[in-house]
Amino acid sequence: MSLIRVVDKKTGQVHHVTAEQLAQRRAPRVARSRTSGGKRIVMRDLKGKSSTRHGHHYAGEDMKGHHAEVVPGESIRLFGVDTNRVNGPVEYDITFHVGDYAIYEGYNLTYTGPIVKIAANTVSIDANSTGRARLKRLTIAEFNRDNRHYDAEKIAKRNSEWRD
Repeated sequence: MSLIRVVDKKTGQVHHVTAEQLAQRRAPRVARSRTSGGKRIVMRDLKGKSSTRHGHHYAGEDMKGHHAEVVPGESIRLFGVDTNRVNGPVEYDITFHVGDYAIYEGYNLTYTGPIVKIAANTVSIDANSTGRARLKRLTIAEFNRDNRHYDAEKIAKRNSEWRD
């Protein structure tokens, strides 16, 4: 019976094992996908990204009452109660699928594009409709903030009025 020398890559330790032991160690592993494999992920009370600039830490925006339900590769559902409104709290519940149009940015004009990819933590939107691929990747919190009251007719009307 011969021994095989095996070096652990993480620790650098040397082990001497038999061929049977080595075969057991190298048993095929179940591949883990980076997505959740179509499983439903529910996120409650979303929180924006925290950042640090010039040594100062800025906490992400707490979005109490804003929730999302994500099925990676398929759809995202935004639901909750928007309490920061002039006329009182407004409930919302809207679902987007891959291929649907959504807002990716805007101030004076509101820019929309088709959703290309929905991942566990981000939504990618095609930000250029001229044929040249340019993706805009939004976190779930950013996507919720921009799209919870999405209405294509209002957006088209507002953009046309602003351009006049």
